Amino acid sequence: LSNTITSIGVTELIVKNDVPRVRLTDMAKQYVLFIAIATVIIIAYFVIRFRKLGIGKVLKYTLMLLIISEVVYMSIIAITRYPINKLSMIAAFAIYVIVLTYINQKFSEDLIKKEKNNLKLLFFPILLF
Repeated sequence: LSNTITSIGVTELIVKNDVPRVRLTDMAKQYVLFIAIATVIIIAYFVIRFRKLGIGKVLKYTLMLLIISEVVYMSIIAITRYPINKLSMIAAFAIYVIVLTYINQKFSEDLIKKEKNNLKLLFFPILLF
């Protein structure tokens, strides 16, 4: 803040506001390490729990859905020019959790279907006699 006196003798107060430019990547940098560690642990859990579905399928499907969902969210933010703030980061975390919950539910259903199918194949010869 600084006071200046004009040519007519009136004192004016000049206020300088600096509005920093915030990028989504700048806001997300502080969370990258923690999200990466959590993602590795969750993917390892999915691979162990759903190993009967195939390690490659589980790994590929999980990574694909997580990456696509976050990229779509960031694209929507960029296209709409929504201001980047704490609310947008909370929404990104919410999308992350929702996608992981969906993946877990889908793999659980697939595993149940596969186990029922294997059970039918196991008892099918007995049913013939």
